[in-house]
Amino acid sequence: MKINQNPNQRQNQERFQLAKVLIAESQISEALEHYAYLIKKKKSVPQVIEDLIQAAADNPVDISILKTLGDAYMRLDKLDEALAAYSKAEELLR
Repeated sequence: MKINQNPNQRQNQERFQLAKVLIAESQISEALEHYAYLIKKKKSVPQVIEDLIQAAADNPVDISILKTLGDAYMRLDKLDEALAAYSKAEELLR
């Protein structure tokens, strides 16, 4: 028996895959828009966090990645991790 995904699930998966492609192509602001949408909707947040951790390692001075990573951690109530991401972003502002 095949279980069909509802259109919203499929759309969220497509958005996640698009964000992965964009981040890999260094189209960071566009990718972060998609990741932020998924975080807001609380969809695929653990996978988004994994991607953002890698993106932050690949782009160590990009504050927007760290801010979005902090937002993702906050969405999962991981306050210590969120604070660490926000603090790192703040340090880069100095």
